Amino acid sequence: MKSLIKLTIIFFGLTISSCNHKVETTNPVCYSCEAPIYEEFFSYISSPELLMYFYYEQGLRCAKAKNKPIFLAFTAHGAVSTREATFAYWLKDNSIFKILKDNYVIIALFVDDKSPLDSSVFYKSKNSGAMVTTIGQKNLDYQISRFNKNSLPFCIALDSNGDDLLEPLFYDGSNKSILKYMQNGLKEFEKKPCKNNSIIIIALVACLMASLTAILFLLNYIKKRL
Repeated sequence: MKSLIKLTIIFFGLTISSCNHKVETTNPVCYSCEAPIYEEFFSYISSPELLMYFYYEQGLRCAKAKNKPIFLAFTAHGAVSTREATFAYWLKDNSIFKILKDNYVIIALFVDDKSPLDSSVFYKSKNSGAMVTTIGQKNLDYQISRFNKNSLPFCIALDSNGDDLLEPLFYDGSNKSILKYMQNGLKEFEKKPCKNNSIIIIALVACLMASLTAILFLLNYIKKRL
């Protein structure tokens, strides 16, 4: 089908567009993404204006809920040049900052972080055979098993299901090249058929019910006061 039928409903701060990959809300009741875990370990590179996650599965859930693509970046505390090659762009370049803020869910995975995982998610790596017990070990294991790479920086645009939208970003030190990469990622994402219509419908129904409940509660309160 050459064109997709778009449906936009605005209700108490909720905006949902079907088949144009847009699910947004300013209604706290309907806000479907979790607060990032482990954020306290990475506050020096995060921004309150950017939706940034440091745990892959959590970021993926948010991308699915908001029906947005993912900008995934593997980096390291100990590699200053690597961090400057990614986070400096995100936080200082206005054009890149805006496209990330408005259109992507960011997942930043540190491969050398020593912070312990919860013991309930420890596992044995199929790559190394060793037990994975820290955030960094988990992130590095995922990078190697998923992309067969362990180089840094390593950035790639994914869709809201975690599938590749583009080849990994080739970093040449240019703001223009990374901005173009992100724009191309959005174009590829828009080409994909809607796979999350059920999520959109569930989000719509949940938000409508929450808002109607709030209205009924308010009307009942007013009635009692009269």
